[in-house]
Amino acid sequence: MAMATALRRLSSSVNKPIKRLYNGGSLYYMSSLPNEAVYEKEKSRVTWPKQLNAPLELVDPEISDIIELEKARQWKGLELIPSENFTSVSVMQAVGSIMTNKYSEGYPGARYYGGNEYIDMAESLCQKRALEAFRLDPSKWGVNVQPLSGSPANFQVYTALLKPHDRIMALDLPHGGHLSHGYQTDTKKISAVSIFFETMPYRLNESTGYIDYDQMEKSATLFRPKLIVAGASAYARLYDYARIRKVCDKQKAIMLADMAHISGLVAADVIPSPFECADVVTTTTHKSLRGPRGAMIFFRKGVKEVNKQGQEVMYDYEDKINQAVFPGLQGGPHNHTITGLAVALKQMEKSATLFRPKLIVAGASAYARLYDYARIRKVCDKQKAIMLADMAHISGLVAADVIPSPFECADVVTTTTHKSLRGPRGAMIFFRKGVKEVNKQGQEVMYDYEDKINQAVFPGLQGGPHNHTITGLAVALKQATTPEYKAYQEQVLSNCLKFAQTLTEKGYDLVSGGTENHLVLVNLKRKVNEENSLVNSLGIDGSRVEKVLEAVHIAANKNTVPGDVSAMVPGGIRMGTPALTSRGFVEEDFAKVAAFFDAAVKLALKIKAETKGTKLKDFVATLQSSDPIQSETTKLRHEVEEYAKQFPTIGFEKETMKYKN
Repeated sequence: MAMATALRRLSSSVNKPIKRLYNGGSLYYMSSLPNEAVYEKEKSRVTWPKQLNAPLELVDPEISDIIELEKARQWKGLELIPSENFTSVSVMQAVGSIMTNKYSEGYPGARYYGGNEYIDMAESLCQKRALEAFRLDPSKWGVNVQPLSGSPANFQVYTALLKPHDRIMALDLPHGGHLSHGYQTDTKKISAVSIFFETMPYRLNESTGYIDYDQMEKSATLFRPKLIVAGASAYARLYDYARIRKVCDKQKAIMLADMAHISGLVAADVIPSPFECADVVTTTTHKSLRGPRGAMIFFRKGVKEVNKQGQEVMYDYEDKINQAVFPGLQGGPHNHTITGLAVALKQMEKSATLFRPKLIVAGASAYARLYDYARIRKVCDKQKAIMLADMAHISGLVAADVIPSPFECADVVTTTTHKSLRGPRGAMIFFRKGVKEVNKQGQEVMYDYEDKINQAVFPGLQGGPHNHTITGLAVALKQATTPEYKAYQEQVLSNCLKFAQTLTEKGYDLVSGGTENHLVLVNLKRKVNEENSLVNSLGIDGSRVEKVLEAVHIAANKNTVPGDVSAMVPGGIRMGTPALTSRGFVEEDFAKVAAFFDAAVKLALKIKAETKGTKLKDFVATLQSSDPIQSETTKLRHEVEEYAKQFPTIGFEKETMKYKN
């Protein structure tokens, strides 16, 4: 009712004209500002209002110039980092709007500050669009759109639903997982998650490159996790959410699906969704979702189960997660980001049996295959563990419904909002709600994730939300429901298949042998000969190839591959297709990109051969000082730039650029 009243009040107000201001090559949208005459007429004892309304190029020429240089870099280069994307002008307008001015600790209708009626409208609309983007029933799913990014969103889920030292299972980082899922080495706890919780990884079958669900289940039986994460940052295959759900049910574990990388694909309905299986789903909003930087947490609510006494047990995730976000781990929300998001939107099995995790994470940052969410669900169920699906990298693909969704299996799903989802920088936590099960007494047992997760977000780990980000996320989520968005995500998959095929034809070994999502993970430690057999190493590593790629204006990242012992000098390169697909690249263009990559690797091999020292700094010195190498580098860079410059820019117009050459 309050929202409807506010909307009527807003629509009846006099709309001020919008004026386009071209400043410093950037496009500013500002409500009618006082002109010089008005300033003279309304002279006061202060002069700063005039300065505050001045454009960036006048206020800070240095920063304005840096932005112009970054525009040129984005225009002339090839962005292949799977977690990056080009968000829309409309999302950037929302993120850069006056929504950033308001402090709004709390949630819609329950703020600690006054004057939040329109902030409440924006956040409520963003929540509504988040549920719609992933085709969720609001009576069964809730969403918190205040998380600042994917890692905080995941930690907020853990603190909301687990006790200190409860057990979590997730995909191992060197096998494609993510730091926020609790990575640790034999000698050091790398992620803060591993300090507060007991973590055990599940891994890939190194001979196939796929997640070893059988070993995961055995490990969960031993480890007994309270939560299992289904999500990755470098896994090019689809998750088997149903399999993970089965594991979670067996262990009575929460299933968290982290779809940060694939949420755009899920929203477009081009890959399976995790929501059917997960209890909670997290995602960033700026990757494949293509929104502002932020995150979301989706959680189940409503009746969880009916207990032995015939009583309904409700999900308690909502309050827990909201409290964990704010005031638990964050302060006031990033209203501008929320606004922008609204605009954009076998070894392991044995180990888990011993470890008995309380939570298993299904998610990765460098896994090119689909997760078997159902398999992980099975492990969670066996261990009575929570299944957390982290879909940060794939949430855009899940939203587009072009890859399987973790929601069918997971208890909780997290995602960033800025990767494949293509929203602003941020994150979301999805959680199950409603009826969880019917107990032996015929009573419905309800999910209790909603309150727990909401409490973990705020006040548990965050203060006030970033309202501008939530508003931008709402915009991105609206875009995620359009036919154009689904077509985009389908093209992301088609491009990645072509990219993988061309790389394979050129003799490169891909972890798991290919891809089923938006990324490829090249294993430089091995190569394929003409008989399609694996032979010795290429003789180069990811760190050195990354340096050469950067020198020729190709952005990709070094990445660990199975068998690596060092994350600083890993054996792999991770590349993805979302960003260049946003610029209009199609299959034939990615065949050309593969050729550029191949040329860069060959150049890296030549540089290594000419380098006397064995350290990375020696390699870089040769790259920067050798005249013949510089000549080849300049030539390849020119070819890359000339090819990239043929395609449209996203977020700014070429005509407004300062650096066009």
